[in-house]
Amino acid sequence: MTGKTAKETAVKAQAAKAPASKREAPGIARIRNEAIKKAKAFNIPMERLTLSDLIKTVQLTEGNFDCFGSATAYCDQNACSWRAVCFTTASQHL
Repeated sequence: MTGKTAKETAVKAQAAKAPASKREAPGIARIRNEAIKKAKAFNIPMERLTLSDLIKTVQLTEGNFDCFGSATAYCDQNACSWRAVCFTTASQHL
């Protein structure tokens, strides 16, 4: 037994059947996992939050502005955990 529940296996199988346009890009999955990890560490409730809203909540908790995905050409939040992906991935996919 691999330790996965039947539900986890079913969800993975359903995701594999989804059209390519409906699947998350690998980079988005990594961002989602990091956001969930940080939200759990800060005890942030994640129900009913989009990924973008979850990241913005983490930003506020970390002491940054909640501006994820809103920068167009410049960002002065050098200590932000999401700065590297904010300009490209966030504005295009989230």
